[in-house]
Amino acid sequence: LAYLSIPLLLFVGQKISIDISTPAPKPDDDPAVKRSQALLKYIPFMIGYFALQVPCGLGVYWLTSNTYSTATSLAIKTYFKNNPPVVEWDYLEEQAKAGLNAAA
Repeated sequence: LAYLSIPLLLFVGQKISIDISTPAPKPDDDPAVKRSQALLKYIPFMIGYFALQVPCGLGVYWLTSNTYSTATSLAIKTYFKNNPPVVEWDYLEEQAKAGLNAAA
């Protein structure tokens, strides 16, 4: 049972990470997008299988890395959802035009 604990944790962690990071499919999505999202469903199984084949330390590293990157991604998404950036498009367009006129 202890032999399967790291691969099982990796499977669950990778599944959660993919579910969080992948947007929900839309009916008007490109077929290539739908195919790639379908393929993402198999990645947790592959990671779990690979974890059975490699030393336990590598599985712990993968688990730690996956947990950290998922937590970081969630924190950044939450921050920007609560504090949306203000983009001053008029200012940016003026700067772009000024840069193009200076280069000409």
